[in-house]
Amino acid sequence: MAKYKSNEWEFQGEVLKWLQAEISKRPGMGLDKATQEPSRITAHRSDLIVWQDRAAEVAFLSWELKKPDTPITSPALLSDACSKAQRWGAPFFAIWNMRVAELYKTPSGRDATPSDRVRPTFPLNEKVSTVDDWLNPLVAKTLRQDALAVLEAAWECYALTSETSIEVDASVFVDKLGFRLYQLRQFLVPALKDKAAQNAAIRKRLKEIAAEQGFAGFVEDVQAAIAGQYAYRLIGQILFYYALRRKQNLPPITITAKDSLPQAFLGGHPKAAM
Repeated sequence: MAKYKSNEWEFQGEVLKWLQAEISKRPGMGLDKATQEPSRITAHRSDLIVWQDRAAEVAFLSWELKKPDTPITSPALLSDACSKAQRWGAPFFAIWNMRVAELYKTPSGRDATPSDRVRPTFPLNEKVSTVDDWLNPLVAKTLRQDALAVLEAAWECYALTSETSIEVDASVFVDKLGFRLYQLRQFLVPALKDKAAQNAAIRKRLKEIAAEQGFAGFVEDVQAAIAGQYAYRLIGQILFYYALRRKQNLPPITITAKDSLPQAFLGGHPKAAM
C-alpha cells in the first residue's frame, strides 16, 4: 500500500489549474498561460512557468514546487530555482514547499541571495504538513490563496517597476484588496492565537465577541474569524484615510516592523487622533 495518497506532481496539476484560471479571468495582467517547465535539460522536471508569451518563450515567473518536508531555507533549492529562472530569462522566480513561499527577482550573472527577495517570506500555512493535505477541500482553498498571492506579488512588482504601460482591468482593485485582506489575516491569526493561549481574559473576550457577532457555534475557528474581521476593519480604515487625504493635507502613513496596530495609524501619539 502506498505511503501517500498523492504526490507533488498531482498537486502541481492543481496549481496549474488555479494559475490558469486566474490568468484567464484577468487578461489585464498581460500574461499568456501557466505550464509545466519544458526543460531544456530533461523532460522530467517538476517546475512551473508562468508565461507572458509561451510561443515566443517569454517567461514571467519560474516556480519551484516542493513537498512540505523540503526546507524552504535550503541553499541548494534557492540556487537551483535561480539557475532555472536565468535559463528561461524569467524576471521572477518563486520557491514553495506548500507551507511557505518566497518570491525573488532573478539576478543577472550570479546566484540569488536573500537580498533579492521581493518581499518577506509569505505567511506559514499551518494547515499543511504532508502533500496529501491538498486533498482536503478546505486546505486546498488555502493553498489556492497562497499560490495566487505569489502570482499577485510578482505581477504587482512587475507593474510598479516596468517601463511599459500596463493595461489594468477593472477587477484588479478588488482582487488586490482580497489578497491584502487574506495576507493580513494570515499574519494576525498566529499572534491572536498565541495571546489567547497565554491569557484567560483574552480567551473570555474572544468568546464574548463571537457571541455578540452571532457566529458562536457556527464557525469552526473563532479566532481566525475574529482576526479576519479585524483585518477587514484595518483595511477599511486605511482606504478611508487615503480617500480623505485627497481632500485634506494629511501626512503619509509610515509604519515600521516595530510598530503595533492600530496605534501606528495614530502616529503613536494620542493627539494624532484629534
